[in-house]
Amino acid sequence: MSALRLGVIGCGFIGHQHLRAARRLDQVALSAVVDADALRAKTTADEFNVPTSSSQAATIINDDNIDAIVLAIPTAGRAALAMAALNAGKHVLLEKPVAMNAAEVSSMLAAQGNLTCACASARYRFTNAAEKATRFLASGALGDLRMLRCRAVQGVGVPPQNSPPHWRVNRSLNGGGILVNWGSYDLDFLLGITGWALKPTEVLAQTWRVAPQLSAHIAPGSDAESHVTALIRCQQDCCIVLERGEFLAAPSENIWEIIGSKGTLRINMSRIAGSYSLKYYHADPQRGLNSEVLWEATTAESDQDDVILADGPLSDFVAAIRDRRPPRTGLQEALTIAHITDAIYASAACGRAVAVVSAMEYATCSAASS
Repeated sequence: MSALRLGVIGCGFIGHQHLRAARRLDQVALSAVVDADALRAKTTADEFNVPTSSSQAATIINDDNIDAIVLAIPTAGRAALAMAALNAGKHVLLEKPVAMNAAEVSSMLAAQGNLTCACASARYRFTNAAEKATRFLASGALGDLRMLRCRAVQGVGVPPQNSPPHWRVNRSLNGGGILVNWGSYDLDFLLGITGWALKPTEVLAQTWRVAPQLSAHIAPGSDAESHVTALIRCQQDCCIVLERGEFLAAPSENIWEIIGSKGTLRINMSRIAGSYSLKYYHADPQRGLNSEVLWEATTAESDQDDVILADGPLSDFVAAIRDRRPPRTGLQEALTIAHITDAIYASAACGRAVAVVSAMEYATCSAASS
């Protein structure tokens, strides 16, 4: 099979990450790059030896010599370009968050047809820890799942030397703040390692903007959240407890737990070799709680995962196209994440529990269940 002819739209940090990944894949031919800044597009094309550069996305969307497109641009423009690419017969890899809201994801899903559309929110599910956790959970060792818990918060550091990206904590440009920037990874990870079997029904959430005294860490005019917490109830008498925060007046913490009726799996998501691990806690009727380290990363495995985090989404996207299989996270899964995200924002706005509703409907405020 001939090499997949790939175009990348967006030559910022994440676009360069995809370009480096593409250069490591023998089955990919880097064919074009696009950026609103024509000089940056040209400089990037020269750096990666790409034959075509442009400041106009339509240049490669309508090019019959391009098979697939990576969209590595801020969220606000992503859905329109994805729709144009799908309508032009191109496979599409979308950075996270996939779109501004669930309605945009539904529109892309309706336009997808037989094309491959993959979502980079799956990035952390390509790691060694995710693969091992997925297999362990599938064994049923934890019994009936009760709670999936993620608390990933980052204490504030020194102010940045350069101006923060203007879109990153901006509702109109990015769809939100920390929830879409990192919560999309969290929800994909938790739902993915449990086989997408959980069916969320209701959300109670709260968000907070960065504290005024720490505003130097975000761009002027930023209006989205830097801290979010949510309780997500699911049909199966299971819930997801999610907390994400950055620039906080609190110590950093990164705790992931899958709690069941028979045991708990704790996933240490630290990138430090030796603490990157899976630990299993299980109840013995006679001896009480016991613990067992199922896996602890070696330095080589941690280094391997650093490459996987960079290359995983594109590598899986290309393989899905060539093998005619679904990607690790496609638009249907992305729609579930978008519905939860919409419900979190709606709940935080109205101060009450909000239903997580099905396709093409919007979450509406409702009284919390008794």
